[in-house]
Amino acid sequence: MKLANGKPRDLIIPVVVLICLVLGFMMYTGGFFEHHNISQTIGQMEGIRSMSYGFVVTILFTMVYMRIRKVGTAPELVSAAFVGVKSVLYAVFVLSLGWTLGNIAEGLGTADFMISVFQGNIPPAVTPAILFLICAAMTFAIGGGWTTFAIMIPIVVPFTVATGADLSLCLTAVIGGSGLGATCSPLADTSIVASTAAEISIIDHIKTQLPYSLVCGAIALIGYLVTGFSGSLLIGYVVVAALFIAAVIVMKKKWGASER
Repeated sequence: MKLANGKPRDLIIPVVVLICLVLGFMMYTGGFFEHHNISQTIGQMEGIRSMSYGFVVTILFTMVYMRIRKVGTAPELVSAAFVGVKSVLYAVFVLSLGWTLGNIAEGLGTADFMISVFQGNIPPAVTPAILFLICAAMTFAIGGGWTTFAIMIPIVVPFTVATGADLSLCLTAVIGGSGLGATCSPLADTSIVASTAAEISIIDHIKTQLPYSLVCGAIALIGYLVTGFSGSLLIGYVVVAALFIAAVIVMKKKWGASER
């Protein structure tokens, strides 16, 4: 395929089409066009089916679009499509296994078990911080943030509602903890790709970013605790911003001076 024929819109248009199609199929599988209720749609939508439909239709659209644009011949476009599908198979397998583990956890009553342990024993204000640490440790061990999402989010939502913790804060704790674990894990695909591209060992790559990741993780943990106890996002943001600025100044004095 002749790369010189490509334009920025050849990337932007398929991505926009994919996003619109996935959102449209989510609305369709959630029955939005029947009851016109967003909350009910979110509860009923089928994410896997919606993404599959959007993915397939986008591939077909992109091949037709590229052929009209004369970016490549039909055999070249088919070959490129297979290369693209092959590149995302790993993510598909990881997500599938994650959703499978999530369904197993749901069938075993993991959410009910967590509710029985936390309810009345641990203050709801501490719950986001605990979830942040659990998700960070889980993602560090398995190397997949999306897998952690698929396992933890179906558990966290009913658990949070039952224990009276802040739902949005707990969900952000799951996402933030997963991000921290993936950044620190030598098993994460991002770490493998980055170290391969830089032509260094993955352990050396982890060593270079581990101090910064742990500092940011500690600041985030304090932010979750402050927000949980104060009940104010504004106070949490102010504390996190102040700690982050202080950490940057300290790290610059410590490591910046040694680099000179």
